[in-house]
Amino acid sequence: MVLIQEFPDALPHLDPEPSPSARAAIDSLISSELDASHTTTLHASVPTWEPTFTLLMQQELRRIDSKAPRDPNTGIDLSRYEALSAADADPTHPENELEAWKRTLRRAYTSHSYLTERTHALALLETFGKNAWLIGNHDMEAILRGLEKELAQRRDEVEQVDAEREGMQREVEGELRGLETAWKTGVRMMVETGVAVETLRAQVLERRRAAA
Repeated sequence: MVLIQEFPDALPHLDPEPSPSARAAIDSLISSELDASHTTTLHASVPTWEPTFTLLMQQELRRIDSKAPRDPNTGIDLSRYEALSAADADPTHPENELEAWKRTLRRAYTSHSYLTERTHALALLETFGKNAWLIGNHDMEAILRGLEKELAQRRDEVEQVDAEREGMQREVEGELRGLETAWKTGVRMMVETGVAVETLRAQVLERRRAAA
């Protein structure tokens, strides 16, 4: 939907450039008619944006907005990917020591799986990453060329419309100047006629006073 429903009555190719004082007066008139919240309030024709975040995303956004600390029991446990240390020995409770070593071993399995997959990913990146990067760059360049071509077409269309507009205004420039001159002459004659009428009325009143 078009936001601008009215078009200004202006002839940019014929009208002279306004002076700095005139431009300041124009800006002042425009500012006086604008609502105080025009820079923060959307136009009435712009549809209201409805967020589509999930419940968990909304909760996290509220937590971040309130600057509350993150629950350590949520998210990714980074300790699984940290360097492992030996289990603490407890001579008085050997069964606890065995359980501690089991936990350490499970974490070691997790770290080993992560590092193995990471090594595999790096090997694939070393083998195919360069070609994928070059192909991605080629695709991006093609998209960029398409956008630049479309931009050039739109720019040519704008220049063509502006040239047609200037041609239409130049064609009627003489008629517009003549109408403007006739309007100014008519206004001047109307003012002169009004002055003559008031002068004649004053003379009539003066003669009536003299006759009385």
